[in-house]
Amino acid sequence: MIKYFLLLPGAFLLVLTGSYTQKEKTDHETGTALKVNLFYQEQLNQFYTSIVFLDSCIRHNIDEETLKQPFLRAREAFKSCEFLLVYLESDEARRINGANITTNHYHHMTPMEEKPPHGLQVMEDLIFNPGEGTREELQKEIKLLRELIALTIERNKTEFIIHASDYNTTIWDAVRLELFRIESMGITGFDVPESQNSIPETKAALHALKHVVGCYEPVFRKAKLKSRYDAGIAQFNAAITFLDLQQDFNTFDRLSFITNYLHPLSKWVNECINKLGYTYPVNVRPLNNEATYLFDSLIFNPAFFAPDLSPEKIVLGKKLFNDPVFSADGTRSCATCHRSDKGLADGLVKNQSLDGRQLLERNTPSLWNVAYQTTFFYDSKVKRLEMQVLDVIHNPLEMGGDVAVIAGQLAQNPEYAALFNAAYNGTINKSTTANAIASYLRSLTSFNSRFDRYIREEREVLTANEKNGFNIFAGKGKCATCHFAPMFNGLLPPHYKDNESEILGVPAHASIPSVLDKDPGKYATTKLELHKYSFKTVSIRNVELTAPYMHNGVFQTLEEVVEFYEKGGGIGHGITLESQTLPGSKLKLTDQEKKDLVSFMKALTDSPE
Repeated sequence: MIKYFLLLPGAFLLVLTGSYTQKEKTDHETGTALKVNLFYQEQLNQFYTSIVFLDSCIRHNIDEETLKQPFLRAREAFKSCEFLLVYLESDEARRINGANITTNHYHHMTPMEEKPPHGLQVMEDLIFNPGEGTREELQKEIKLLRELIALTIERNKTEFIIHASDYNTTIWDAVRLELFRIESMGITGFDVPESQNSIPETKAALHALKHVVGCYEPVFRKAKLKSRYDAGIAQFNAAITFLDLQQDFNTFDRLSFITNYLHPLSKWVNECINKLGYTYPVNVRPLNNEATYLFDSLIFNPAFFAPDLSPEKIVLGKKLFNDPVFSADGTRSCATCHRSDKGLADGLVKNQSLDGRQLLERNTPSLWNVAYQTTFFYDSKVKRLEMQVLDVIHNPLEMGGDVAVIAGQLAQNPEYAALFNAAYNGTINKSTTANAIASYLRSLTSFNSRFDRYIREEREVLTANEKNGFNIFAGKGKCATCHFAPMFNGLLPPHYKDNESEILGVPAHASIPSVLDKDPGKYATTKLELHKYSFKTVSIRNVELTAPYMHNGVFQTLEEVVEFYEKGGGIGHGITLESQTLPGSKLKLTDQEKKDLVSFMKALTDSPE
């Protein structure tokens, strides 16, 4: 995405105002752009000042317990400028507030440079868990962060926007995405796993958004939308007041906050974007620009994930999906192992090989919502759904077919010839065959569970236990820090382009939980040590139907899965695994909280055609 930078007052103002026609910009919008820019600059400076103060505390050898408060104030200062900082400076933002894990963006058989974590989340771990590192490491992180923020401030002083109309679009889009970020990550404790400072940070973010919206009051007034402006400000105030009433992280009523405050705000922002004309002309992102809130059934943009999808391709793909012609012995179709009554999984720990002589390597995954993924297989070894289709068909243990040869056979079938003619103008080859099956899979979307209907204001469809289960899922249970809304998988908000993987320490047998499963996960593809035992975070939509669970099918029930996480994953069960990304500490859920958590997950069961 092209970056639009902020215009500072001074010499550039004459250049800016002299270059715009009346049609391109109004005086009100020019003034608004300057106000927002000044506010953003102020917040960046306050963030920098808070880091300098924290640095001073460390240099004066203040103990870690005393350091906690100035650190948390620094985090809240970051949240006040996060909406634009993350939007405009995505690379820097990852170094400021990225997850506390080493990364390597392996790409097409080429390992990239390994990147150690830096920034606020690393500092939080060092301050709240002093035994995890040294004072020298903390001082190093502070120094790096100071330098990075200083560079960001200087860059903001020298780079400026050319068209304020585009900048206003950027501003409102950043506001919209920040609301999505708050819902999917901010209130879950994703970036404050140790301090659980989610409520104060959410308040800081909302105060900043409210101030930005306030800068647009003259624009609303000129557009004769003053009543809409007043309604939005009132909604921001109500949301902040609700947060003031929440006592702590574990008891925070997230579901009420989402349904009564965040979603109305998201709808209001989307309405304002349309009424003020701040829309991007082309939608080239995973999120649908027209979606009004995060759980809107149209939240994802099909054109991004599946360009050129057509009814004709779907009809053809469905027939191919159910045809055993692709297996070497003509006995197995795709539908054989992806059953509609099993949530498009198969209900087995591991399915058998085609010849029946051995078990397949991994548990069969569900195909629901596979359209909205950017990597495929448990080890994320391919990035296109067509490649997954071909890999499965060509795998001698799974189907043992040859798509190129089979495509020639299909061409001799009058019924298939007619379907390919309608879908691909008669072209029948390996590429069109794989695309047809992938097109059918992309049509298998599921966003109408009881939980979705509750979010969409059918308030009678969830029980009190299910609602509490969601609050556990998004809070004390820490499930939502890996299973992100609205897909409840590893698709990372708010841009939803990257599928996260985690190292959980899954055992080989449920009866011997201290013995790690030998499957190396992503390591088999990348040969990188940091990917050993790493597996893609799959969706829990329709999870009630897809037992048994985990990549090896080791757990038969959701209750077993919850108990595995309750005890801290593999480490909590006695497995030595330094690279585990799941915290090894206990969740300390009560028996009732565990039951409610399972009840919520079952409320994600859908019954799509």
